[in-house]
Amino acid sequence: MERDDGIQVLSLGDVSMEETAVVLADAFQLDGGSTPTEWRALLEREVGAKRVSATASRVVRFQGLLAGVCLLNFGSEGQGRIGPTGVLSHIRRQGIGRRLVEESQRVFLSAEVSRVRLEVSQDNHSAQKLYESVGFQRTRALANVRLHRQQLDWPTNVPAVREIPFGEALKHCERLQDRDAAFQRTAPYLASFEEGAVAYAIGPGRSVQGVLICRGRAVLDVALASADETELLALLLRATQAVREVRMIQEPTEGKVWETLQSIGAVVESLAWEMVWPAESSRP
Repeated sequence: MERDDGIQVLSLGDVSMEETAVVLADAFQLDGGSTPTEWRALLEREVGAKRVSATASRVVRFQGLLAGVCLLNFGSEGQGRIGPTGVLSHIRRQGIGRRLVEESQRVFLSAEVSRVRLEVSQDNHSAQKLYESVGFQRTRALANVRLHRQQLDWPTNVPAVREIPFGEALKHCERLQDRDAAFQRTAPYLASFEEGAVAYAIGPGRSVQGVLICRGRAVLDVALASADETELLALLLRATQAVREVRMIQEPTEGKVWETLQSIGAVVESLAWEMVWPAESSRP
């Protein structure tokens, strides 16, 4: 699709991963981003696991040059997500970012998606203004947190932590969550990370009062039935036995998990806004 402004919109599946990776590496270079090789590996993994839709995701050619990328995926029950979106640094302010977002909204509407989420850095004011101008609303703050095993102390009476099957852990996460889960924490999305993931549970006997799911250094989800910080510490200690350091996304609220992370010196690497587009109110 091309207009007189020289912008041509294509599907991610219509271009090479190499070209796409170069754009993303350039767009995110100031954020300590990955190399083109790393981006290509990430894209191939995410598309292969169906966490990114190659058909739905959009790219832009500007005057023949691949200049912008917007990665999309679909969740359950009419949910959609806009993932990493970037434009080549030397040709910004040409309307490419806006065109990508507007085309993404059209894709979601045509797929009858009723709610779209994205995350944007709290420092990225221009991106926030763009998303707000096309109907997105801020819903909550998110913190990217890093925690090293050396910051943890063994509780006096360490509760027993055991490994449980991944599918069982997902059910307990849903049961124990007392809030509207972020898109990336919904069960269908988490299920796509099963390969290489491990899940831990805590609770007397066969009961489960807390669960933590991780994959490599990433804590995908943690849910607890009580406000007992000892249980969270025990789960984190088990998770850091192999990798030493974990990273997670948390809401910086007054909740017990956040209070515990702060008390043990977890490092907040960045802050972001979760933004939501209520697509159903945008239908003609």
